[in-house]
Amino acid sequence: VRAKTFGNFELYIDDRPVDFHYSKTKELVAYLTDRRVMCSNAEIQEALWEDDGGNYDHSSYLQNLMSDLNKLLASPLCAVGTQMQGYTA
Repeated sequence: VRAKTFGNFELYIDDRPVDFHYSKTKELVAYLTDRRVMCSNAEIQEALWEDDGGNYDHSSYLQNLMSDLNKLLASPLCAVGTQMQGYTA
């Protein structure tokens, strides 16, 4: 697994770019890659939906993104093949 963090973020598995189901899943992975530490749901929501001024609860959508990411990590495409533990990258 390799992440390109300069310019547009890209995640590669076996030198192939990962095609995320949701664009926000890609944003989530980019955020977690940049942070490199445990993050709360509130911190992630604030970062991913900063344009809404914190006026909405996106926890349900965030759960969908986490599910999407877990499915990706468990897929044959990903050599890691493990479930994400917490919110770290």
